[in-house]
Amino acid sequence: SHVHSRAMDVDVGDYKPLELQRQPKPAEFSTPEQKYWRKFKTITMTKAYAAVHSVSFSPAAPFDLAVTNSTRVQIYGVRGKAPKKTISRFKDIVYCASFRQDGKLLACGGEEKDVKIMETGSGGLLRMLRGHTRAVHTCEFTPHNKHLATGGDDQVVKYWDVSSGQCVLDMEGHADHVRCMASNPASADVLATGSYDHTVKLWDTRLGQTVLSVTHGDPVQAVLMLPGGGVMITAGGTSMKIWDVLSGGRLLQSTCNHSKPITCLALDIEGGRVLSGSLDHQLK
Repeated sequence: SHVHSRAMDVDVGDYKPLELQRQPKPAEFSTPEQKYWRKFKTITMTKAYAAVHSVSFSPAAPFDLAVTNSTRVQIYGVRGKAPKKTISRFKDIVYCASFRQDGKLLACGGEEKDVKIMETGSGGLLRMLRGHTRAVHTCEFTPHNKHLATGGDDQVVKYWDVSSGQCVLDMEGHADHVRCMASNPASADVLATGSYDHTVKLWDTRLGQTVLSVTHGDPVQAVLMLPGGGVMITAGGTSMKIWDVLSGGRLLQSTCNHSKPITCLALDIEGGRVLSGSLDHQLK
């Protein structure tokens, strides 16, 4: 009580406000890598008709974008909100689309089993490739534009002659669904395929057989070949692995930066950076 009364007797005016020393804000330090990624901005956002299963850029100008959602494929310009063209020639879900190197043809596959090759400008159907017995989940034109490779739930990788529409090669060896593939930039005759059997196989289409097989350790969802053709990247589960192809499939590096399975990989134009997308809703 005595202490309290003495405190009350002190005039508030006897106290001077304390000036807090403000530290100068440190200059924000950015690495060249951080500066590189900050350059990217969202150009446009478009609501798709249904769940998007694949996104594929045309390798040729004007670099249009093919988006598969439900029973249609929509082609967008790189800056346009509205699709330039909608292709609705499908009776069931479309899972994959791939442009030819010149951007003039588009191959699409899905639940229908038949793979359709269409003329990009008109959307007209040019070829119907029949042979798969179950859903097709991946397709890719070869770098020389003459052939198309496809793979799906029947575990078979098929190699088609685009001009005739005939299957010229069945590559069998996977023991589960084939989910992804990538051409070798250094050799038009070499193809990498990834499967739910945990393996990625390298095929020589001249021989029609596997020349290399590596075990990723999880169902494989994505595969990339780096520009020189000597390094391969695989993704499945939460891990991404880098392999030296030229030394017989030696594992160079394994990273695990996602909390849920990785579903897709993409390479930047310079070939020095890899993007990974995952079910954890993150792109890294």
